[in-house]
Amino acid sequence: MKQNEDAAPSILDDVWRDAMRYRFVRVADGVRISHEAARDPVVYDEAIDRAMRERGCGGLPRPEGFSRDPTQAVLDVLAERSRQIEVEGWTPEHDDEHSTQELAFAASCYATSDEGDPPPAVWPWHLSWWKPTDRRRNLEKAGALILAEIERLDRMTERQEG
Repeated sequence: MKQNEDAAPSILDDVWRDAMRYRFVRVADGVRISHEAARDPVVYDEAIDRAMRERGCGGLPRPEGFSRDPTQAVLDVLAERSRQIEVEGWTPEHDDEHSTQELAFAASCYATSDEGDPPPAVWPWHLSWWKPTDRRRNLEKAGALILAEIERLDRMTERQEG
């Protein structure tokens, strides 16, 4: 699939670029990233881009079928995460108060349940918070909870390294 060079970058372009950079950094041998670069996203991006070019890894192709625009599923997961923050008040600061894996356990419960199912044994919170609906909506909730857990882990790492 050939990318249109003139098209404005989309969210998925950014996700794809970051995934390829992460993959490159994980498998590259001897790529040195300074402490300054590790703390400054712009400097980090430049260092990774330079290392990729030096090793002939620039311009990695997209996989077939990778959409240029966010799918409705992506938008729905992001909308659910926004709802959790704005309506329920589950802010990043609140998420940081959860113990290890609570958000991930909650996500797994929603991801594997149907409407009317009782909460699985690993449901981490009070039963009043268990609100499964149809499969797709449960997966939106699960995706938003996974996103919240990933963001929580990223913040925790930043605090430990900073």
